Amino acid sequence: MLANAIIQFARIVNLFYEDQNLPEPLLIGGAWKSDLLERRTTQSNSFYRESSALAVAEFHENMFFNELIFGLWCYGYLHAVPGVNQHSIASFLSDLDSTNRIFPTQSFLISNVPIPTWGHRSDAGIVRFTDISHSIQAIHVVDVANYLRFVEKTQELSYIEIGSGFGGLAEKLAKSSIFDRLVLFDIPHNLITAYYYLGRCLGIDSVALVSNRHELKDACSDKSTHVVLCPTCFYDGVSALDGNFVFGNFGSFSEMDFETVKFYLNGLPKATRAIIQINSNLKAMNTGDHVEVRCDEFPYSDNFIRVYGGAETGSGASGGRYKVSVYLKSN
Repeated sequence: MLANAIIQFARIVNLFYEDQNLPEPLLIGGAWKSDLLERRTTQSNSFYRESSALAVAEFHENMFFNELIFGLWCYGYLHAVPGVNQHSIASFLSDLDSTNRIFPTQSFLISNVPIPTWGHRSDAGIVRFTDISHSIQAIHVVDVANYLRFVEKTQELSYIEIGSGFGGLAEKLAKSSIFDRLVLFDIPHNLITAYYYLGRCLGIDSVALVSNRHELKDACSDKSTHVVLCPTCFYDGVSALDGNFVFGNFGSFSEMDFETVKFYLNGLPKATRAIIQINSNLKAMNTGDHVEVRCDEFPYSDNFIRVYGGAETGSGASGGRYKVSVYLKSN
């Protein structure tokens, strides 16, 4: 069923938005498009349209061993012989040791997912290269949500994120049950991957992959749907969503220019109560000669007050340039 839904989605939504007239910040082009074409040589509209449901399911079932996670993984990738290089492994193990010291209960660290994966085998289970960052992100997000729920008595609290990745953070947040709903925006390549992953982890009935603005609103109104996955081309529909929200962004704003970050922040629902982000605070050179915007310079609305700022825990994968920031709405 997951594969059939993906095939249907790819028949409606072009993976590069080539058939849509979109504002500049939502276009998929330039170095970003070139990277996708280079990394995702199989994943395409034609693959999903021309392949059987079985072939699509097998492709996604092996997502941690193929191209589907390229660009979404920390430290290094598992290639053919000789595999992950030793420097990547050393950085990962160093960050894992630090994480275990700071968060000894290991909340959210282990994800026993029902599809093949790889990583460091611990007594509690396999720790993947993404689990450190996703577990720390989940801890920060849940801490903010607990404050809103139990101190400010916020009702019907949902979570919005730009950048679903393969769904690793959403899977951990879903375990906490602190949010009524998780609404994730990303480019179609990643959404399709996240849909399969989250459908396998949480159950197909809990996850919706939407292909138009009307489906976004309907899915967010359906109490049986816990995770809503929506292409960024329909982001303008998010401002009309009802309820209170926590907004999160982890790494993807660092890949954007200032105007694109501004576009997303300006489009948030009025009832956004908190913003939490972990992004670069250094004007570093990224892929495609992109100079990162410092997260301290992001254009947050004046009614958001920063209540916390600090270094990211487990910084081996980011070179120590990522900063955690939490903003709360002042009224």
